[in-house]
Amino acid sequence: MIIHADLDAYYASVEERDRPELVGKPVIVGGSPEKRGVVSAANYVARKYGIHSAMPSATAHRLCPQGIYLPPRIGYYAEVSRQIREIFERFTPLVEPLSLDEAFLDVTGSEHLFGPAVEIGKKIKQAIHKELRLVASVGVAPNKFLAKIASDLKKPDALVVVEPDKVQEFLDPLPVERLWGVGKQSSKVFQGLGRGHQGYHGRMPTIASSRAAAPPYHGRTTRRRQGQPTMLRPRLGPIFVVQTWYGARNALMQGWQG
Repeated sequence: MIIHADLDAYYASVEERDRPELVGKPVIVGGSPEKRGVVSAANYVARKYGIHSAMPSATAHRLCPQGIYLPPRIGYYAEVSRQIREIFERFTPLVEPLSLDEAFLDVTGSEHLFGPAVEIGKKIKQAIHKELRLVASVGVAPNKFLAKIASDLKKPDALVVVEPDKVQEFLDPLPVERLWGVGKQSSKVFQGLGRGHQGYHGRMPTIASSRAAAPPYHGRTTRRRQGQPTMLRPRLGPIFVVQTWYGARNALMQGWQG
C-alpha cells in the first residue's frame, strides 16, 4: 500500500506554531501586497475569505485587509521538512518527496513491522502532531494516484483509506477535477464531453479520452497490473524530486491497463 502524507497549510501552520498569538487569525505567507507578491500559503481562517496559494498578494489583501501577511522563511521550512522526513523514514526507506510538505511512502514491506498501512498512517500523523505540533492529512491506497486524491478529500487533519476492492466505488462520485494533474483547461474538455465525474470517465473509450485531454488519462488509470511493482525508490535529492513529479505521473498513467 502507498501513503501520501501532506502537511496542512504548511508554511502558515509553521508560523502559527512558532507564534501562538496568530492562532485563529487569517495568516497569509508570501510576497508583499505592495510589491506584486504572490501568496505561498494561507491558513484555513484566511481561506474562508477566498484566499489561496498562487493568488496575487494584492488580491488577497483586498479580500482580507485585516490578514496577517508574513514573508516566507524557506530555509526554516526546509529545516522543519527534514524533521518531517525523519519521521517518514522511521516507517519505510521508500520515501518519494513531492515538495517540502508532502511525500509518497511505500509501506508495503513495512506492514509486518508496524501493522496495516492505515495504522502506519495514524502513527505518522500522531508523531508529526506530538513532536512537531503540526497537522498532516494522509491518504492510504493501493497506488500513488489514489493516495494523492485521498489525502486531499477531507482536509485538514484527514485520514482517508481506499481499499483495493473499493477503488471504483471511491472514484465514481468524484468530480473529474479531483484527478491528479487535471487543471482548469483539461477539466473544461471533460465537462464539454459530458464527463464531469470520474465514474463516467472510467467508462469512456480510452482513445476518445486520450485525444480529448492532456495528459492522456485512460479508463482504468487506478488499477494496478498484476504483480507490477510500485514506483517509489529512496530519495536522491531535490533534483530527483523536481524531475520525478512529471515522470512519475506520466509513467503511472502509462502503467495502467485501459
